[in-house]
Amino acid sequence: MEAFNTRSDRDAFSDPSIAIEYLGISTSSSYVITGQTTSQVGWQQPGIWNLWGFQKSNLDSASSIADPVDKTKLITTGTWYTVLTSRVDVFLQQSTMQYGDLLNILKVYDVFRFQTAPTISAIASAAIDTCQLDQLQITTMNDTTLSYIARFYRLKTALNGWSTLDLARAIRIFAAGSAQQPFRVDGPFRV
Repeated sequence: MEAFNTRSDRDAFSDPSIAIEYLGISTSSSYVITGQTTSQVGWQQPGIWNLWGFQKSNLDSASSIADPVDKTKLITTGTWYTVLTSRVDVFLQQSTMQYGDLLNILKVYDVFRFQTAPTISAIASAAIDTCQLDQLQITTMNDTTLSYIARFYRLKTALNGWSTLDLARAIRIFAAGSAQQPFRVDGPFRV
């Protein structure tokens, strides 16, 4: 696209399609990042759950996921949201995040419009000080905030080398015009 551009660099980069190409982001990924679409293209039952690798909203034997503790076993029941947040190991598997990424996302919770800061805590049957990821859960998240996180992490991945904290700072500054006003991921931002 750059070879055919007759505009100045400044004018060219105000065109979202050129900016997206420059950053190496596909059109379909740009639609997810900007919130123009809320599911993966081509899935039989489209929805936010597709962004997290779930075939449909409610798991069953035909739409199960591998259990991170034992890959020979499947998780076959539950809503995508409950399965995703009730075990940190499942969240990390489905998001492809590292644990440090998750901790940093929880630090910048205001970017995702969380009313209350999400926390990681032990499930009821586990010792309160457990470090076993399959015995830890994420609290105070809902499907909307999970959509924001999926969009944010897709952008972070596309901007290879950016940390979660730096991207959150940049979003706040560029989208809100001020570091004092937190950016909301559902606002109009362009990549």
